[in-house]
Amino acid sequence: FEMEMAVVEAVNNSIEHGCHNQSGHPITTRMDVSADRITFVISDAGDAVLRLPEMPALDDRLAGPPERGRGIQIMRAVMDEVAYRTDGVSNFLTMVKYLPIVRTDDV
Repeated sequence: FEMEMAVVEAVNNSIEHGCHNQSGHPITTRMDVSADRITFVISDAGDAVLRLPEMPALDDRLAGPPERGRGIQIMRAVMDEVAYRTDGVSNFLTMVKYLPIVRTDDV
């Protein structure tokens, strides 16, 4: 469930921030599974960002955390690696979750 939530947040960010909620902008989600990790790559050809934002400080005067603007923080909390890059045409958000190594003699 947690990895699914991170992928949904990443796709929602592509839709909202990269493609500005406009149709006609393909977003690709790729998943690679290996023995020690699951890697998700979400790509789009929307607007690029300079860098992923850091965790904003919470204002003590607020009753709780803001309702929006926590997608990247959710991804970072759930996944082991979150990285962003652009090649000038496409944008790529890569998220990695490392899997526990199970030795066959432990089974």
